[in-house]
Amino acid sequence: MLLSQTLTLAITALPINPDCRLYCTQEENESSNYLSSLVKIDSEASTFQTPSREFQLALKSSLDQDVCRSLARNLATCSKYQLAGAAPKNTEFSASTGYQSEITETGLGWQSAQIDYFSYTTVASNTRSGSSDFSSGGIARFYSDYLITDDVKSREQIRFKVEHRNSYTSTSPLSFVLTDIGAVGLIEPQFNDGGFRLTHLYWEKAWNQNRSNLSFGFLDPTNYVDTYQLGNPWEGFNNFIFSTGSGTMTLPDESTFGVSLKQLFYDNYYAIASISDANADSTDPFSGLFDGGRVFWSIEVGLIESPEKFYTRNLHLSYWRMDAGTRHGSEVSKGVNVSWVHQLQDWMPFFRAGLSSGDASLLSSNVTIGSGYLGFSDPSSLLGVALGWGKPNESLFGAQQEHQFTTEVFYRTELFNHLTLTPNIQYLKSLPLNPEHNESWVAGLRLKFAF
Repeated sequence: MLLSQTLTLAITALPINPDCRLYCTQEENESSNYLSSLVKIDSEASTFQTPSREFQLALKSSLDQDVCRSLARNLATCSKYQLAGAAPKNTEFSASTGYQSEITETGLGWQSAQIDYFSYTTVASNTRSGSSDFSSGGIARFYSDYLITDDVKSREQIRFKVEHRNSYTSTSPLSFVLTDIGAVGLIEPQFNDGGFRLTHLYWEKAWNQNRSNLSFGFLDPTNYVDTYQLGNPWEGFNNFIFSTGSGTMTLPDESTFGVSLKQLFYDNYYAIASISDANADSTDPFSGLFDGGRVFWSIEVGLIESPEKFYTRNLHLSYWRMDAGTRHGSEVSKGVNVSWVHQLQDWMPFFRAGLSSGDASLLSSNVTIGSGYLGFSDPSSLLGVALGWGKPNESLFGAQQEHQFTTEVFYRTELFNHLTLTPNIQYLKSLPLNPEHNESWVAGLRLKFAF
């Protein structure tokens, strides 16, 4: 199908630099400007591929790391492509009509708006008596960026996202695991009955050749705290023990008013610091800012192979603290999280663990291990497998509950360019809040419609 719908441009005889192999996403990743449908620069085929759009563009063999960085940065706009001399300047690929002329370089001002709709449906065995074994919900999202400046050394923009969240069933997916299954955990908790909400609205400035990054405004903490490539609940694992914080970290609500600062050192080390409103409410973000002066703050230090592989070859340690007397808990809560992920060609193994104190988090300690496999059945697909152990938080539940074990397998694939399916199966062993059963099989299906 690629041969019938793509045109390969002439390239030189030398192979592409093997280091110039990047993975990006098709649309905004919640934890980065890279995207999660796979974009590959393949050194053997000497082609640049965006599988979801069947985009195949041959690159010149002279690509170096600076060009790779420029390419990755410009792909984040998702609407324009500036290939820094990697191909004839006025060439663009359209999935419906083939190559067309007159690429327009990414301009300043409003960038292309993105609209998508997600739904999630889940069923479980061995739920509590009188509870439902089924839950479902949907989310509509609208987001865009306003680009103020953009050059090789710096970038300045305003970013925003609004959503509408709705539960199709009496128990939303947010509450389903705790109330109906009786396990201590969350599966796709963003699917709830929250209605309209502001996810983020902030000013972002990158400078020092994009090694320094400052964000100020209504922030989404999952964009900068304890992130890794497979932890995005919109595109990766469904169980939150495999996502940001691994169940031991309590984050403020999305649209928390605050500031975050990220600094890269020598392209291999980084630090991220943040402070924001611990009592944030994304359904009413402008009311009661810093009510009671309660704050959440975090510090993260990490080691990366290169800036381009920030989310795929990363080792980091995160420390966080949330004040007492918040909507999340009455005690001071704090903890540490460690994360390691190292992509090896198509495999992406990871190890993550967390330890916390206070009454704000569901778990007081956990360990997770797993891997993703890129291009499992087609270039745009992703397979994920993970195992997790967690200790329920005694300070939250008033007594020590039985330890839990979680297994998840998911498979993500894209159909027709506009529809992405992600079925998953999970096995939960030990249900501390279910007096009748001690295990449950949970199946789910996440759908994404991109417009």
